Amino acid sequence: MPESRPVWFNNDAAYEVTGDAEVASRYPADGDLLASGYAKGDEALHGRANVVTATP
Repeated sequence: MPESRPVWFNNDAAYEVTGDAEVASRYPADGDLLASGYAKGDEALHGRANVVTATP
């Protein structure tokens, strides 16, 4: 599978991970997040985790 792949999402979550949670995937820290279209608030996604595994 390619290192990156374009996807579509709406109202996606972004997490700032602390503690023992494991980050499986994160948004790129810099650059344009869009392949095409429009994004509102995308600056809040840069560098944040989008898939996290956490155990109590």
